[in-house]
Amino acid sequence: MGIESGYILKLSSDNSMEWQVNGTEKTCSLPLSWIHIKAIVNAGTSKSAIIISDKENIYFAGKVNINGTGNPGGLYLKWGCLQALVSVDNVKVTKW
Repeated sequence: MGIESGYILKLSSDNSMEWQVNGTEKTCSLPLSWIHIKAIVNAGTSKSAIIISDKENIYFAGKVNINGTGNPGGLYLKWGCLQALVSVDNVKVTKW
């Protein structure tokens, strides 16, 4: 269900705290509060460096394979029924 291809970062969860990163075995526990997600994309190598953090903690830092061209075309959000609250603010896209 949901997005299956063409993504730079995909976070999926069966519960409200533990998130799977890009369909791999890599996971992170995210708080129910504001976080920052930074993706540095190298479309030439189909890799993205991901940092998920807040003011005090780094919840995930690592490289993942992107699925598609690496050119952002939108923001896709889908969540289940457990504490389904998402806040998005200050989306910044720059070309290197």
